[in-house]
Amino acid sequence: MVSKKVTIVNAEGMHMRPAGMIAKAVKVHSDSEIILNHHQSKGAERLR
Repeated sequence: MVSKKVTIVNAEGMHMRPAGMIAKAVKVHSDSEIILNHHQSKGAERLR
């Protein structure tokens, strides 16, 4: 298993292009997991 922790330090968040790249990668790797402000999403679930 490969893991990578990334912290977005920009107060305005992430630009659309890198966000789109992450969304595309998550579709390919359905076992992926994203945590945003203590909310966890697995695979292609939506984060709000």
